Amino acid sequence: MPRIPLVNTLDKERILNTVANSSGTPPDYISQMLKRIYSAIPVDPTQVPDQLVTMNSIVRIQDTETDEIDIYALVYNEAYDHQAEWISVNSKLGSALLGRSVGDEIEIPSRRGSHTVRILDLEYQPERSGHFDR
Repeated sequence: MPRIPLVNTLDKERILNTVANSSGTPPDYISQMLKRIYSAIPVDPTQVPDQLVTMNSIVRIQDTETDEIDIYALVYNEAYDHQAEWISVNSKLGSALLGRSVGDEIEIPSRRGSHTVRILDLEYQPERSGHFDR
């Protein structure tokens, strides 16, 4: 049974403001993220499910082909400072992770086609930790 897509209201507001202040046509992967955000049910930060990937979450993912496991903090572009463990919501992987849940498998476009990652766990989710205004 398909899961009902959800988005934290604060994440939605901030991302849509960022896109509104951008120039030009966004890449396809950003357009896909925006489509998911617009179609998702907005949820107050205090009501976000524990398994939902939100901004500033620390996500453990696994490449389904290689079984390689990586851990990333999903951050806003203005907070991104090229640390290896940070991933911008404006990147292909970051935009695909936002609004997904633990257990989801996501196809990520790449230069050589695409690959699939599985969300294994949220090592940190701001809302679960009581950090509602981040």
